[in-house]
Amino acid sequence: MNFKDLLYRILSRFLPNKFWKKHIYRRRYLELRKSQLGSILHANARLKDIHRDERCFILGNGPSLSEIDLSQLKDEITFTVNDLFYKADFDKIATTYHIFADPHYYNNLEYVLSKLQGCANLKGIFIESNGYQKMKQQNLNLKYPMYVYSNGIEVEDLGFLEIDLCKQLPYFCTVVQSAVAIAAYMGFKEIYLLGCDCSGVLNYIDRRHGEKMKHYAFDLPEDEGKKQQEIQITSEQMFFEWYHIFKSYRMLRQLFDKKEIKFINLTENSILDSLEKGNFYHVIKEEGYHSER
Repeated sequence: MNFKDLLYRILSRFLPNKFWKKHIYRRRYLELRKSQLGSILHANARLKDIHRDERCFILGNGPSLSEIDLSQLKDEITFTVNDLFYKADFDKIATTYHIFADPHYYNNLEYVLSKLQGCANLKGIFIESNGYQKMKQQNLNLKYPMYVYSNGIEVEDLGFLEIDLCKQLPYFCTVVQSAVAIAAYMGFKEIYLLGCDCSGVLNYIDRRHGEKMKHYAFDLPEDEGKKQQEIQITSEQMFFEWYHIFKSYRMLRQLFDKKEIKFINLTENSILDSLEKGNFYHVIKEEGYHSER
């Protein structure tokens, strides 16, 4: 152990945790800036506050999406995620941004990206840094701008760190939360969630029972359904992930309360209880959100 490492270890015992973690992140970001990934992330600076004071709708993949008229979103700024393009009426959304996060897409990106080629209003696709490396290996010809984001901070540290796409986002267990963080970086002052039923754990239970996963807003193609059936995860891991998901929603809400960002869940019958709930049609008609808290 060299003197510098020894000094860090000694100081870490006496300095406040917040101070010490800031120092660790600062060192990490300095190293990141020197890397190829750092150069790629720096390009995200063009996205900072480009939607200042606007509103957006972020769509999860929950079954409640089948209960609303998605054509009502055609003139709105929307974020869609992962598999939602499998939904039969996906084109009604006129999605503005799409985000991929799950690793099982990375070996079939050409097909996945082709599903988005017909989106006339699409302004960009976001992909996690590991997926971007896979995409580069496949030499894909992209029609839309591709933005890369990286995960690397703890969600608990959002209290003293800024959300910064040029650096790293928190480790989230759901792509919806990555979309929320990206939206905040882009300057949105009203962020509304749809299709965030938080019933995905039921798909895990179905899978363990050898049944078809049915808690989505769409039917997965047979081959994709088989791939997801093959994903190995223990019950302990699954329920720990869901603990982290609910905790992260709460911490994002607390951060946005301080920043005066409206963060509302418009999902009918969602079990997510740490956010204010609202009525989708009231918001669309600009009658203001109907708080059910």
